[in-house]
Amino acid sequence: MNSIIVSYFSDVDGRTYYSDHGRRLNQELSNLGDDFVIARLNGTGNYRLNCLSKPKFLQTMFENQKRDMIWLDVDSLVHKSLSMFDPLFEKAHLICTSHLAQGQPPNPGYVTKMKASPLGIKYCDEMREFLNEWVSDCENEMRNPNQKRKRFDHEVLLETTLPKFYNKLRFALLDNRWCTWPGYTNENTYITMGIADTTSKEQALIDMGISGDLLTQQLIGNNLMERDYENSSSGKPI
Repeated sequence: MNSIIVSYFSDVDGRTYYSDHGRRLNQELSNLGDDFVIARLNGTGNYRLNCLSKPKFLQTMFENQKRDMIWLDVDSLVHKSLSMFDPLFEKAHLICTSHLAQGQPPNPGYVTKMKASPLGIKYCDEMREFLNEWVSDCENEMRNPNQKRKRFDHEVLLETTLPKFYNKLRFALLDNRWCTWPGYTNENTYITMGIADTTSKEQALIDMGISGDLLTQQLIGNNLMERDYENSSSGKPI
């Protein structure tokens, strides 16, 4: 594997949800033989502010590792080696996954619907500029949040940072076999998304204007983990 997987965790709300997943993911990636760094950060104790710290972490890893890297949420389940990202870095600066089904053609604007994880980040000057801008935009969001819609790092990325780089970067948009919603894992799945259910996450989503069924969908927690392992090609509960 030429690239490296990077992730971090910071527990919130007096729970060990993230540190538990950090230990599991460490063992999972070790078993698959992938290169990785999983860091424990002190964090802020607040889910939203921890999320807004992600670009700064990626910027640090980018400069320290000096190689192509793959951001992965720490509560992701990895069923197959992510070395399959390596050849994609020859074609794209930023690699992302979508909700598109296999064979479903994307329209030019579909990159704005990318999932927050995984993200493939090529080690190059273009992505250094991109990360610097994303860090700046998230720091500005921390200082001056919209009181009616307090955004996370991913919303800042899609709405503020990414439009500045449409004509500067090459994108690779992968279909949903590469990253599957919990409960839909099968033999073709590489990654199953983790969906935390912490109290401060729930409040942060409400502060962003999310409610009803959409809110419930964003607070799955570990409820489907065992089923996803049972339906996967290689993963085992840890």
